[in-house]
Amino acid sequence: MNSKTMKSLRESYKNTGNLHHAYCLVGVRDLIRDELHTFLADDLKIVMQGNPDVWNFVGDSLSIDESRALKITHTDRAFASGGKRIFILSLNTIGHEAQNSLLKVLEEPVEGSHFFFILPSSEVLLPTLRSRMVVITHDSFSAGDSQSDLAKSAREFIKGPLSTRLEFAKITAEKVSDGVETRAQVADFISCLERELYALSKKKATEAKALFVLKEVLLAKKYINDRSSSVKMLLEHMALILG
Repeated sequence: MNSKTMKSLRESYKNTGNLHHAYCLVGVRDLIRDELHTFLADDLKIVMQGNPDVWNFVGDSLSIDESRALKITHTDRAFASGGKRIFILSLNTIGHEAQNSLLKVLEEPVEGSHFFFILPSSEVLLPTLRSRMVVITHDSFSAGDSQSDLAKSAREFIKGPLSTRLEFAKITAEKVSDGVETRAQVADFISCLERELYALSKKKATEAKALFVLKEVLLAKKYINDRSSSVKMLLEHMALILG
């Protein structure tokens, strides 16, 4: 592993000889996956190609059926005696149903099983699932620049006229539909929106209104990762409640 942040995984294993049962690796998934494969091959001596004990999944999301299949596969014994079972999931997002299905797996993992969720943001994870993982942000994710841009967009969304907010909702939904942006990126925007609104609520006397808006934003944050929800409708709703 060449990146500074990913070195923490290697150093932790070197110092303890153990891996945590679940990791959330945040950043550009192709870069992370390549470095992760190198780490597992070089440090743990795991054969990454053609190994039935290594489960690779690459996709936009993980369906409820796929998560159930993972639960079943996870209970199988390793083919190698005393070996580890590695599950690598490279995703843009993951639905709430699929996450809830995996809760028990991460609560009581089969011994020797290790999960690596490679995602563009840890915000796509439910707090209950995220709390069972070690979250590592890769160097490929420039958090400072990204968060600064998102915060600026959130402030502009709040201060702009309704017509501008509705246009933003329309354009963003189209980008998600065309695959230019992901729901995970929209979730990050909503998180920034939440922080900006919370900061504003501390400065203004309209506490009841602020609490209502924050509550609605939290609901949008909850539903944005549900693939059956409409990105456009969620953003339009937030545009309208801001007044």
